[in-house]
Amino acid sequence: MEHKEGNLEIIINQFYDATANINKAITNMVKELEPGRYLSYEQIETMYFIQHNEKVSINDLANKQRTYKTAASKRVKKLESKGYVQRVYSNDKRTKLLSLTHNGERLLKEMKICLLYTSPSPRDKRQS
Repeated sequence: MEHKEGNLEIIINQFYDATANINKAITNMVKELEPGRYLSYEQIETMYFIQHNEKVSINDLANKQRTYKTAASKRVKKLESKGYVQRVYSNDKRTKLLSLTHNGERLLKEMKICLLYTSPSPRDKRQS
């Protein structure tokens, strides 16, 4: 039983290390694509969530990111001020929904291209 717990702990540590490395790589990529505009991993995650889901509200975002509505709202306000996200009225006019601006769509597209074509795959790293 101890052997399995030890293996699980190793796997969990590797997962956290990999996540940290991915976050750092994405942050560095944004710095290159948008000099002078820092975006946190959470802001990038917000943009991806908005891009891949229709009719996203602040409440939806807060639930998805397991955070408070006020934190999600602050995150969105920062993205709005940078020109990546906008709020639009829903059909019932009581709820504002989130959408990416043209600049937000462009940034995510550029990031995807960079990730797909400039990052070596784990298989490539093993072969070198």
